[in-house]
Amino acid sequence: METQGTKHIRSGNRFYEKLRLSAYLIILILPSGLRAATAIVCNPRPLAPADTPIGESIKNQIRNHKDVLYYPNLVARCYQQNGYRLLWVAPDTVRTPATEAMLMLDCALQYGLAYDDYHPGGLLTDKLHYLRVHFGQTGNNQKSRFDILLTDALLYMINNMHYGKLNPDFPSHYLDTATTNDFNAPQLLMNALRSKEFKRTLETAQPSGAYQDLKHQLRLLIDPYQNGCYQKPKGEILKIVINMERLRWITPEKDSYIQVNIPSYSLKFFHSGVLDEFKVIVGKPSTPTPTLQSKIAYFITCPEWKVPSKMFVEELLPQAIKNIQYLEDNQYVIYDLQGNYVAPTMARLLEIQQHPESFYARQSVGCDSALGLLVFRFSNVYDIYLHDTPFRELFQQTERDLGDQCIRIEHPEQLAALILENDQSSDKVKALRQAIASYRKKQFNLRQPIPLQITYLTCEVKEGRLVNYKDIYAMDQSLGMALYHINEVLSRK
Repeated sequence: METQGTKHIRSGNRFYEKLRLSAYLIILILPSGLRAATAIVCNPRPLAPADTPIGESIKNQIRNHKDVLYYPNLVARCYQQNGYRLLWVAPDTVRTPATEAMLMLDCALQYGLAYDDYHPGGLLTDKLHYLRVHFGQTGNNQKSRFDILLTDALLYMINNMHYGKLNPDFPSHYLDTATTNDFNAPQLLMNALRSKEFKRTLETAQPSGAYQDLKHQLRLLIDPYQNGCYQKPKGEILKIVINMERLRWITPEKDSYIQVNIPSYSLKFFHSGVLDEFKVIVGKPSTPTPTLQSKIAYFITCPEWKVPSKMFVEELLPQAIKNIQYLEDNQYVIYDLQGNYVAPTMARLLEIQQHPESFYARQSVGCDSALGLLVFRFSNVYDIYLHDTPFRELFQQTERDLGDQCIRIEHPEQLAALILENDQSSDKVKALRQAIASYRKKQFNLRQPIPLQITYLTCEVKEGRLVNYKDIYAMDQSLGMALYHINEVLSRK
């Protein structure tokens, strides 16, 4: 835990700090070939034999600092692979990537991360300089303590870049103890140590696509020459880093996939290098649509049950006139013979009772009262789905947080046809349209279920410009507080 005295002072000299940041920016803008030539590289030979007292000191320091380290097990794994030799601290005549590693930690905000998270009190540039200049006169415990803290900080940064800091599926204790994982932070760190492109190797931990777009916008707003790397984010910068964190929680998809973003009221279908976008209606703040990842496995045409005319006349209408809430409570919707939705006011119900042959009712089972002509099914614990709606006029509204948890989509037939074509099933499009036209229930199973992401992103980059969305569920402030201990109220517009 840092103290007031150590906060924002990896270097005890402010001029030296700015000089380091200037050098960091120069490295960033150099051509890749020249940057590789100027990179600080790791000495390929061991820095200390495994059987010297340094090895025992490293083991003891890891054991004694388990409560301080984020990943005591991962740190131990790195040193075990390296024969319990120092990874960073060496005589000043030996080159290591320690300085470049410290620069990355200094500028954690450029990755949407918090500088204060990476052992700032224990990783001071002056201390590293002293250990290198006085390597032979410094105790093993001092050298190994600094070394393991820097290793732990970088492992934490790598996993934060990849998974995010607050990913509910990948907390620190899980990452430190998991025996198998798709992403291996210790291996990436060891690869970077052997690489001539240390920083670039570590940056491969980050997601691509929308995340990189936000990262670029973030760097345009940060002024490291004015110690911007050390400041806590606020305003537009805070909004960007909050959404970079959310994007790290999403498993990236390389091929075709569907993304529903709640705050933008939009569905995007990425397929074969093409993007198709649709309007959607999401849940009200009182019944919010959840974020999740799943796969659409099939869809069904005309999924609602048509109430038999006798039941409509003898049971449903009398119940509705007795209690007008009965229709909504039981997911019944009334239509005229042209398929137009009929609002169930008392006056209208009495009129229908006089001429019931001109009307009919459908019933759906689910979170919304009417599924319309199509419903897209995907596995999830919330029992929600994507579906059509007879209330088409609602899509003309700008703010469309109007429903229950389920998601209603405009032009579902067009989306279904695109999904079939993408699934190499163009021959089924005609059957789809016939089933809808004849109001016939038919299930269409996909050969390859299509990945679905339901996200909550309150900003994104579109055509090179940052676009902000209304924080309809007021979630930005709580995430900003959890990430940076900032209680700033961000605009909900």
